[in-house]
Amino acid sequence: MRLPGHERKQRLIDAAMPLAEQHGYRRVSRDMVAEAAEVSPALLSRYWSAPQFHTAIMTRAVETANLRVIGQGLADRHPVALSAPIGLRHAAAARLIGG
Repeated sequence: MRLPGHERKQRLIDAAMPLAEQHGYRRVSRDMVAEAAEVSPALLSRYWSAPQFHTAIMTRAVETANLRVIGQGLADRHPVALSAPIGLRHAAAARLIGG
């Protein structure tokens, strides 16, 4: 059964999250996610440009309170991370500094 586009996009971002935790969200390429999700890299390119893709990863990190990825975004001054709820920003920053 073929998934609707929005569900497929969500699953692709879900596949990207472990890679973002391991390698850093900026180092995650659409090719890496395509391989992990067993889809064509062209599919990811169909949905996102590179900057949009990293924003989608950061948005999911905020939605799921992924402190490791949010912390990476704070360090990079990513707009989505900087606009996360204050509690998440504090917790992510504390994690960054080992607190």
